[in-house]
Amino acid sequence: MDANKKIGLAGFYGYGNFGDELFYWVFEQFLSDIVKLEITYDLLKKPYFSMEVSQRINELDGILIGGGDIVQPWGIDDRYFNKDYLLKPTFVAGVGVPIRGPQNKHQLEKTGL
Repeated sequence: MDANKKIGLAGFYGYGNFGDELFYWVFEQFLSDIVKLEITYDLLKKPYFSMEVSQRINELDGILIGGGDIVQPWGIDDRYFNKDYLLKPTFVAGVGVPIRGPQNKHQLEKTGL
């Protein structure tokens, strides 16, 4: 890959959760020599993006979704899963599924879990 390519990281980054920040650190350690990594969202509270998601994605060359318990049986989070991400090459790495927390039958049916 070209070190000038920008890859957007979609995950639970910036909140201080050790496990998620560890994913970010590992991605930085192993990928930053070949691509520039940027977290896709820029706000830590909803709506998470200060601009239209498609506009933000246009600034990137690809998306890397990963880190922690992002496949959640109680909901789908726009920080991790957004159909606009599919406008660019999208990769998934290091995805966890929580075994605790509430379950939402509608969300489970929607995700196929």
